[in-house]
Amino acid sequence: DISRSLSADELAAAGEKLSAVAAALPAETAVGLLVFADQPRWLAKPAAPGTLLAGQLRALRPEGRFTLLHDALFAASVELQNGGAVVLLTDGRDENSASTLDDITRIYGERGIRILSIGAGSAPATRNLRRLALLSSGSYEGNLRDLDAAAVANSTRRALSAVPSTSLPAKPLAVPTTTAPTGTAAMA
Repeated sequence: DISRSLSADELAAAGEKLSAVAAALPAETAVGLLVFADQPRWLAKPAAPGTLLAGQLRALRPEGRFTLLHDALFAASVELQNGGAVVLLTDGRDENSASTLDDITRIYGERGIRILSIGAGSAPATRNLRRLALLSSGSYEGNLRDLDAAAVANSTRRALSAVPSTSLPAKPLAVPTTTAPTGTAAMA
């Protein structure tokens, strides 16, 4: 979420913490970065080099007038057709999306995609974040200011291990780390 509901300082902190999460994932995990405000857009699709992802995370700045949260989750599902995990950092509010929570619940259930939600902004909608995690068999990871990157990486590994092995990508991305389950993760 790079909407103006998050400050530049929060996005800088988010970039640092999400870089640490990506670095702690297994080397064979394909990682991408999808940002959203007035529209969702990929800065790095899953399979981009980890160094590109870190650079993109450092460059995040607030923009836009709206928060198309559901449309961003829909866009992530297009790249995760064989399952995966979405580490979602947002204030939890959706404004002006064409897709609905019901659409996201159905698609994520069909594809085995888990949402690991993280609250950000001055007053994150914790109930919405917990609901997104629950409906996708994911987890609510708490608030950005208290975020433990190693714990989120562990949650991501657990979410990816729940994806059937036949769903995993054939050409995974190398991200430096230790051994653990393989899979695909997107950070939104």
